[in-house]
Amino acid sequence: MRKTGGQVGNTRAQGGYWDTLDNDIYDIYGGSTDLWNTSWSVADVNSDNFGFEIFVNSSGSVTTKARIDHARITIYYSTPSSEVVISNNKITVDIPSLPVGKELCSIEGVMANGTSYDYSYFVDAINGTILISLLTSIDLDGSYDSFSPVFVDIGVSTALQNSDQFVGSFDFSQLPQDNYTFVGEFRDISGAISKFIIGTSVAIDFHGPQIYGQFVSNSSINPESSSISFVVNDLSGVSDYKLNSSIEGLWSVTGNIYTFTFNDASLIEGTKYLELICNDTQGLENSYIFLINVDKTDPVISNVNTLSPYWTDLFEINATITEVSGFSLAVEAIHITSGIVA
Repeated sequence: MRKTGGQVGNTRAQGGYWDTLDNDIYDIYGGSTDLWNTSWSVADVNSDNFGFEIFVNSSGSVTTKARIDHARITIYYSTPSSEVVISNNKITVDIPSLPVGKELCSIEGVMANGTSYDYSYFVDAINGTILISLLTSIDLDGSYDSFSPVFVDIGVSTALQNSDQFVGSFDFSQLPQDNYTFVGEFRDISGAISKFIIGTSVAIDFHGPQIYGQFVSNSSINPESSSISFVVNDLSGVSDYKLNSSIEGLWSVTGNIYTFTFNDASLIEGTKYLELICNDTQGLENSYIFLINVDKTDPVISNVNTLSPYWTDLFEINATITEVSGFSLAVEAIHITSGIVA
């Protein structure tokens, strides 16, 4: 036999002859209790240098060849007792042996007799053990074996983590969107609690910017001078804003007030559907759809007439005013001789 250091143990050479027929029957050397006059460990057997050497002796007078088409090694072993004792709802287990380059990084779950329990744990690297406390009011004390097993699911990292060893994922979608501070709480195997506080305000932002038009939808605008304003709010800040249509004009921002001043003589008169699209710094988007009434012409007054050429007390004037926008009306009375406006 061979270990890492070379040949070990005794030879098991036999004086008989090998079968000359290939009948798939093994010639057996050693047995289930034979250690070959040496000692064995798990590391010896798992070593890449573990194996055996075979030498063939031909004692006949005719030259011949010894052929081997298959060889196997059978390892007989027994496992130590797997009994686990829970006392005061606490378990102590050995840190498992891991391949080179892998490290124990977490305990992912604990089950006792088929039931999962919440837990806390402490890794005692000095003594090579893991102390686990089952966080339940149920009394689980007793001995557990393969018929009523205790399972400890261990997380393994491929590299030693010198920082940020505790990583968690949390769903904040049920919280109102706002600013928060966080408190982290850790429990060790003795039940002691340690805390850390993230004192800096953290914004939980899962909506796009909130947009409020500061004008009545379908308001009339002069495409070369009018302006419209919006209030735009977002916890994480607004990163981008634009209209969905290519319109000449200028944006100005004061605090959360976003104002667009039109300067586009090419706009066609009439109703126009527009959309303000805003993005925040988290990549979330929201939009605000509105109407404007583009008005480029003066009111048209026609069909002016009076019921009487004489003004005594009440004087009635009738006229037709054509205008897409709202308008105000004023009447002036001009003295023909003096030109004085009444």
